[in-house]
Amino acid sequence: MNKVRTILIAALMTVTTMSVAMAAVGTKSAISVREGKKAGTYNLIYATAVAPVVTIHIYDAAHTMLHSQKVKNEQGFLLPLDLSKLPYGHYTLEVIDGSSRYEQELNYQPVPTAEFVSIKSMADQKIALSLGAVKSGTTVSIFDEQNNLLHRDKLRDAGQFARLYNLQQVFGQTVRVEVREQDRLIKAQNIQL
Repeated sequence: MNKVRTILIAALMTVTTMSVAMAAVGTKSAISVREGKKAGTYNLIYATAVAPVVTIHIYDAAHTMLHSQKVKNEQGFLLPLDLSKLPYGHYTLEVIDGSSRYEQELNYQPVPTAEFVSIKSMADQKIALSLGAVKSGTTVSIFDEQNNLLHRDKLRDAGQFARLYNLQQVFGQTVRVEVREQDRLIKAQNIQL
C-alpha cells in the first residue's frame, strides 16, 4: 500500500511540475485584450513577468504606427487603451516582450443606439415607440406633413426606452418619426394617423 501511495505522489508531483513549466513557457496565454465599458476602449492585460520592459504599438489598417509606449513590468500590468478619439476602423495592437511578439486585431466600430427600434401606429392617433440600448445624445423627433417639428425627446443613457405619443391634436394624415444618435439618423418612418 505504501509503495502505491509513493508512486501516486511521485506521479502527481511530475504532473504538477510539468503544468507549471508549461505555464511559464506559454506566455501568450498570459496576454489578453478585453473591451472596456466605453466604446473604443480596451484593457491590455499582461499577466506575466517575462520581460522587465514591454513595448506597446498601435497601428492603423495601413500599418502606420499611431502609438508607441514602453511599460515597466515587474509582476504584470493592466494598461487601458483609448481609441475613442480615432476614426472607426481596424487597428492592430502589438506587444513586444524581449524576443516574443503578440498581435491582436482591434475592431473599433460604432455602437448602434438601439438593438431595435420599433415605431407602431396605434388606435386613437397614438404612436408606440420602443428603443433598446439608448445612448446619451439620442433624440426622438416627430414632424407633421409640412416638416414642422411637433415634438422632440432628448434621451440620456437609459437602457431601454418606450413611450406612447398622443397625436390627437395633430391635423393631417401622416407624421414622420425620426430617431437620431448625435447627427446620425438611426431610423425614420412615416406613420399614417
